[in-house]
Amino acid sequence: MPTNRILIIDNEVAFTEVVKLTLEASGRYEAHVENDASRAMATAHAFKPELILLDMVMTGGGGGAVAAQIKSEPELKHVPIVFMTAMVARNEPNRGERNIAGHPLLAKPMRASELLGCIERQLARRDTR
Repeated sequence: MPTNRILIIDNEVAFTEVVKLTLEASGRYEAHVENDASRAMATAHAFKPELILLDMVMTGGGGGAVAAQIKSEPELKHVPIVFMTAMVARNEPNRGERNIAGHPLLAKPMRASELLGCIERQLARRDTR
């Protein structure tokens, strides 16, 4: 079964390594990490992801600005983005999949099942467009 390429953009090194290991352990994904927001575009162009996990709050550029850059690029604008943030508690009401600017939002830390389920839904939606 072919694997989907997932780019994780987040300045928290330990968090990104856990997410990368979780994705790769599923056997369905090839994951690449970028911990520097200023290099996110170059990394996205080089890696050619099929989905991007993007932190909302990063040093060197916020997730919203990075998402806007990605969506302005002809080669990347079709790539689904899933925002992640620690600014929203997992146990808040309406904890399900939230959206920001039409992109899903996951509260950090998230369960592996939440992460994998969200990715699967986004990739399935992309494939039906």
